[in-house]
Amino acid sequence: MERETGFEPATSSLGSWHSTTELLPQIRPNNQTHTIPHSDRRNSLERGTGDLQYTNSRKVAKQFLLLLTATVTPAPGTKVSRNNPALRRSDYFTAFSYWLNHPDPRLQHILFIENSSADLSEFQAAAGKSGKQVEIISIPPNPPPPEMHYGYSELQMIDQALTQSALRRCTTHMIKATGRLTFPRLPRLLNKLPDDFRIVVDARARLPFRKSERGFISSQLFVARHDFYDELLRTGYHALTKAYHYPEMIEHLFFELLSPLKGQKGILLRFPVNCEPVGFAGHWEKRYDSPQRLVTTTIRSILRVVAPDFWF
Repeated sequence: MERETGFEPATSSLGSWHSTTELLPQIRPNNQTHTIPHSDRRNSLERGTGDLQYTNSRKVAKQFLLLLTATVTPAPGTKVSRNNPALRRSDYFTAFSYWLNHPDPRLQHILFIENSSADLSEFQAAAGKSGKQVEIISIPPNPPPPEMHYGYSELQMIDQALTQSALRRCTTHMIKATGRLTFPRLPRLLNKLPDDFRIVVDARARLPFRKSERGFISSQLFVARHDFYDELLRTGYHALTKAYHYPEMIEHLFFELLSPLKGQKGILLRFPVNCEPVGFAGHWEKRYDSPQRLVTTTIRSILRVVAPDFWF
């Protein structure tokens, strides 16, 4: 189900990759990936014994990789209202063109990932004319294993694309954004971040009027240092099984993993400024800049100043 919280609702597997800049990454074999249980990762960070205690002490010149996720044709049975492939392709291309033409010098490296085997020649042609460094990775559909939440395939797709990406190896931080949406205030958000941040997300608290009893972290947009993502969130799809206590969604998983780190240096669980999306919500096919949505945006903007710890 595609919704406010962000990830694209599709399935994925390791597939072919295409780069308009002729970047040729060396693909690491999947069987060499070592998975650390997520409870062990989080506990080591809470105790201050994780690898990030060392890497956080280094001064690193930031190079951002804008990672855009896309699913032109949702998998059968996916609960999205905006499920017309032609409309979705238009959404993706409009947003992709927006980022290609964005003047901010921090947004010069773009990784576009699509996981429904769509024809991406139009995207490749536009990228080739942009003057930016762009990789377009196409991954064919692949259903998640039995009893797995669909987020298993979504996170797996991102991880596998990062493994292939040459741009990932020449950047230090990733900006993950849902590919159908734009975020006009992203430059302002980046301007407000501290030099030593490790991850910046926008959390939502457990509130009585919410349908879900769990807190969650929006996955439409977040910013993370590559090594932090590797340490805590990479291969996170393994936790979306009935054997673990994360039976719901990716956003709940992120909340469970990151909320215990509140207060640690470099961990921002709330955006310092509003950075609302522009575009259509896939789960209800209404625009995010609708009058009703603008009321919510205004309330959030005020609360970020007067009550920053109230995660509305």
